[in-house]
Amino acid sequence: MAETKKEPEKILFSKEQIVSSMRYKKYRDFLSGNLDKHKNYSTEEIDKMIDSFYGKGKSGK
Repeated sequence: MAETKKEPEKILFSKEQIVSSMRYKKYRDFLSGNLDKHKNYSTEEIDKMIDSFYGKGKSGK
């Protein structure tokens, strides 16, 4: 029998959890204004959102 590999489930967080977390403390204002309170987000989604807004990795320096 062939084994099927399942992708690990992403853990999702509410806007309230993200904004109150220590991990995103310095981005609280940005996240408060840009996250939907009716949607849940993974840490990967939040990191991509922050990177695209603040332009990390795109300076070419």
